[in-house]
Amino acid sequence: MSTASIDRKEKRFLTQDSQISRRTYNLVLCGTLLYGFIVNLILCITVKDVTKFINPWIFLLLYLILSQLGCFIATKSDNPFISFIGYNMIVVPIGLFLSFGIYQLFGGLSSDIVINAFLITACITALMTIFAIIKPDLCCKLDGIIGIMLCSLLCTRIILLILGIRCVLVSWFGALTFTLCFAYDVYCSQQYPPTFDNAIDSAADIYIDIAGIFMNLLDILRDN
Repeated sequence: MSTASIDRKEKRFLTQDSQISRRTYNLVLCGTLLYGFIVNLILCITVKDVTKFINPWIFLLLYLILSQLGCFIATKSDNPFISFIGYNMIVVPIGLFLSFGIYQLFGGLSSDIVINAFLITACITALMTIFAIIKPDLCCKLDGIIGIMLCSLLCTRIILLILGIRCVLVSWFGALTFTLCFAYDVYCSQQYPPTFDNAIDSAADIYIDIAGIFMNLLDILRDN
């Protein structure tokens, strides 16, 4: 996790927004996550025939630009409405990217690879949520190691992409990295002041982690 990423998360503790109950906060967080997953499912079903006509490199470039812009908007704004717009700018590109991969590489939503990746992702997120709740003292120490892991993963992915090389070991490393990110972000989400904006921003962090786990698992299971 970069220093900038840590700084923006620390700023959430300084919010001046009106606070809501912790229960309402968690309902908004979970509802925002569920909304993102439903949008992804709808996109996977409805645009599967459109994505195959788009050049993969253009697809990747648009995905990276829009998702990063969405992250910037969601985390920089203290207005929950603006943050939600940023969240959608993360969710929609990832949904389109998943639709392209699922239907062009893995045979559709009903394929064994996709179903198994979904089930394993669900199990990982459930277990790591429990871990974050019962072991907060360990989760709070993860920020340093996952920062190094994320930087290493990004650099390796870029190099392999340029060279046109696929290495499944990198996907294993990616799945582990996003699993630790998920535990850390779940822990952090429960430490922030309970506001609507923090709930949406936390949902964006956790959504990206879950998408990262799922996409890396798809690549791992592709070889089995």
